[in-house]
Amino acid sequence: MTLLLGLDIGTTNIKAVAADLDGTILAESSRGVEIFHLPNGAVRQKSSDIIAASLDVLRETAARVDASRIKGIGISSQGGAIQLLEPDHSPIGDVISWLDMSGAEEDQAFATRKGHDWLASRIGRGRSGLAIGQILRLRNESPELLQPPRRVGFVGDVVTHALCGRSATDGTSLGLTLLYNPYKKDYDPDLLAELKIDKSQLPELIEPQQPAGTLLPEIARQIGLSEDVFVSAPVHDQYAAALGTGAVHSGDVMFGAGTAWVLLAVSDRPAATATDDAFLCTHLVPGLYGQIVSLSNGGSSFQWAINLLGLQSLTQDEVDRMILGVPAGCDGLQFWPLLSSFDVAGLQPGTHGRLMGLQLYHGQSHIMRAVVEGLACELFRYLRFLHNSGIAMKRLIMCGKAGSSLITPQILADVTDLPVMCASYSGASALGAAVLVAGVLQPDESLQRMAKRMATPVREVLSGVNHEVYRQLRQEYLAALPWHTERGK
Repeated sequence: MTLLLGLDIGTTNIKAVAADLDGTILAESSRGVEIFHLPNGAVRQKSSDIIAASLDVLRETAARVDASRIKGIGISSQGGAIQLLEPDHSPIGDVISWLDMSGAEEDQAFATRKGHDWLASRIGRGRSGLAIGQILRLRNESPELLQPPRRVGFVGDVVTHALCGRSATDGTSLGLTLLYNPYKKDYDPDLLAELKIDKSQLPELIEPQQPAGTLLPEIARQIGLSEDVFVSAPVHDQYAAALGTGAVHSGDVMFGAGTAWVLLAVSDRPAATATDDAFLCTHLVPGLYGQIVSLSNGGSSFQWAINLLGLQSLTQDEVDRMILGVPAGCDGLQFWPLLSSFDVAGLQPGTHGRLMGLQLYHGQSHIMRAVVEGLACELFRYLRFLHNSGIAMKRLIMCGKAGSSLITPQILADVTDLPVMCASYSGASALGAAVLVAGVLQPDESLQRMAKRMATPVREVLSGVNHEVYRQLRQEYLAALPWHTERGK
């Protein structure tokens, strides 16, 4: 029986799973990695910590199964985290996290100078960010760090190089650096010229089902595997999760219901970007494209309500039962889940959250249900952005803790008019990495078919008896918001 390892390199946690070709998880392991918040918005990590944690979880996971049957390691990675490198690939300084805001001033200046249309036509996004601003900042502060033959790497390809000796990446991982042109399916030459970066300084771009290499002898010994184990190029964790949840067909919209709700809409063409912050990229499945859109408000609003009401000791089932005890529409109580300090797409700057219609008979259960209904309405608003950009949506694929809720998926299905498929396994990115390397081992078989076979089982939730109540609620929600433009309204 062939076994596969999926490695998911998250920002603060690194996870590995062992799976068979049917997608059955046989073992898993995880390690935390430290992240450093510095003055002026700087956020850093150490690539040595990330590599060490990756080797640890691979070794532990392999030791829990028959390691002789492991034939490949697939890699899922956070996107946009930069590691400057010497020509021999030794690190220069720390990893500049994708959370790092120290290049924000340069991003703003560059976006103003080049304009929305120039950016959108070259990187599939209407704003500058991530690697662009950081490279421009470094060009101003320490230009010698960017001179050839020094290199610009990213976390995923740094780990890949540590495993197999080749600095390779794929389009999804590269797309989240904002150096990738999804229309040309390559680095954008005009952007590289603006940044004064030569393509030879960057990771090699390869196809997802092309192997990056096999394990280096020393690495193979460290983690207890054969030297002939294949290693994939790193793919972005959202696209790995798409493989792990089966979001591999045009019309699928996968969303992670975490602190922020992140949507990945799958289409058969490169649709116009839904918001200026959206990331357009090629999908791992040939012929498909993905568009990532983030709701800056998501699970953080739910957690805020839990903390505010002192419900931290309750289990999810207990909170669900509270919410189920309140009728749809919360007896007139409505909530705007706009609690983040960031401006929200499509709305006037400075728009904040609201709890409206409070009466004496409203209690904790009403507030909790109003928060979920408000989040569902905000999700619907972002789905409208996707619809208006030309993306046809057929189903939502929900991953994250909220997917196991007794009530949240039902409210989402009722508000959005879409079936909600709830993924049963929380490690979708690691499982997706295993699906990816199955594709490396069998390059003539489609990733779409492999994902269908290996993806985590899902529970389908359809729109129910409260559909009409929520149709009216979402109309009221959209009509009341202070729109900045008519887009998506």
